Amino acid sequence: MSEGYIKYNTICIGNEYPEAINIVDLQVLRNELKIKNLIGMLPGGIGYGNVSKRWNNKFIVSGSQTGGEAILSCSDYSIIHDYDILQNTLVYSGLRLPSSETITHLAIYAAKPKTKFVAHLHNKAIWEKLIKDGAKTNGFSEYGTVEIALEAKDYVSGLSDDEGIFALSGHEDGVIAFSDELKSIIILINKHIK
Repeated sequence: MSEGYIKYNTICIGNEYPEAINIVDLQVLRNELKIKNLIGMLPGGIGYGNVSKRWNNKFIVSGSQTGGEAILSCSDYSIIHDYDILQNTLVYSGLRLPSSETITHLAIYAAKPKTKFVAHLHNKAIWEKLIKDGAKTNGFSEYGTVEIALEAKDYVSGLSDDEGIFALSGHEDGVIAFSDELKSIIILINKHIK
């Protein structure tokens, strides 16, 4: 259930991070997940869970190892300017490295052009139920890899809806939710909480 171990290649093009007005919706989403312990920090200091959004032909994603923070500031988010999934490379700006699952977020945005929000959360009960129900990726790739990003892309590409929630089979307790609306993604996640 670890997050924050960076496996992608980065090209940092500056310290620019999003302004407060551009992350209001992400803060709402993250706060909702944080309150429910779907984003957090393990006793060993490893953060888990992250959020992102499509923004002006770019993407905003929460920074690596921010799971333990109660509330994020603007500088805790990074802006993704460009990416190459197959090369596992991100071009970003900001003061923090983007989350270790950023490539997976980007793969979902690539598969679902209407998607505006992606959340990566952790919950054993939700993960197990999604696995049991068949709402899961094929394969057992590790988090933060090109392989798991491609598995997620394949899974969402096969869905007719522009929103969904599914388990990352190879990433224990790891769940991805995506939607084109803030309210919808929150409702979708809340439906799966017992």
